[in-house]
Amino acid sequence: MYLVCSWRRMVSVLLFAGLAVLRAEGGEAPRPTDLGYEALSKGDWDTALARFDEAIRAEPRNAVAYQGRGVTYGMRGDLDLAIVELTKAMQLDPTDATAYRNRGAAYLFKGDYDRAIADCDEAIRRNLRDSTTYNNRGFAYLRKGNVEKAISDLTEAIRLDPKASIAYANRGLAWREQRAYDRAIADLDEVPIDCARGDGENRSDWHDTAPLRFTRTQFVLGRSLPPTLMK
Repeated sequence: MYLVCSWRRMVSVLLFAGLAVLRAEGGEAPRPTDLGYEALSKGDWDTALARFDEAIRAEPRNAVAYQGRGVTYGMRGDLDLAIVELTKAMQLDPTDATAYRNRGAAYLFKGDYDRAIADCDEAIRRNLRDSTTYNNRGFAYLRKGNVEKAISDLTEAIRLDPKASIAYANRGLAWREQRAYDRAIADLDEVPIDCARGDGENRSDWHDTAPLRFTRTQFVLGRSLPPTLMK
């Protein structure tokens, strides 16, 4: 029934961080870690893993490379391997909030909502106050039936990123749970028709959902929802 932010969008901070290193170092030869993130940003999982493996062989305590490898496994759908690699990254650098955010995303896609919430909590404690983290924690609360906490988190996600379509969709579903239909419709109005699937930016890589091709009224009343969106 519910929507979760795509993994591609979850790791955008990591991808941009890796590409920023490439730009910052100018004429220097790119390091394997940088090349891994570049491949990851292009969807070339095999090359990304090979570059991250190379980086870890050269520097076994390279937390950024472990995190990149974990993200890559997640993009390929290997959630258990993603969790192992992200946990290793967290052990090597406990201060990195993005590792908690990304491992929480892996738990979210596995349906382990308690662990997902715990990791989002840790990311926020480490001052990672981004829309994706709040959306994902709100999604987890929604699946656990804690609608009030879900709405609170999803509202914060929207405040941090007023264009966060997934957060609007999830909050709309939360309003529907409370029978606040006018609010549900208002939030759905903010969601593009192909929010769940369409171009590469809006497509979920771990969670295959059908397009949101139904009317606002059908959405609010729970009618004609695509089967893959049903709880």
